[in-house]
Amino acid sequence: MPVQHYHDGYEIFLMLGGKRYLFYDNICFTLERGDMAVLRPFDIHYAQSRDAEYYERFVLNFSETDQDGAYLHKSAL
Repeated sequence: MPVQHYHDGYEIFLMLGGKRYLFYDNICFTLERGDMAVLRPFDIHYAQSRDAEYYERFVLNFSETDQDGAYLHKSAL
């Protein structure tokens, strides 16, 4: 998502394939297979692909009060 945004819960971002650039706290992090990012609630960030069309990731979103489980999202683009 090339637009700065945040979530009201935690986000764990695990790269499974391809390459993404994560922009957080005025720093650009290159994420590749096996890399993980953990973002706290309300951390402003965005990610984008520049050189490649394909990437695959797992994203896990959960809040501090979510005792029933987390939301898991896998995407391959």
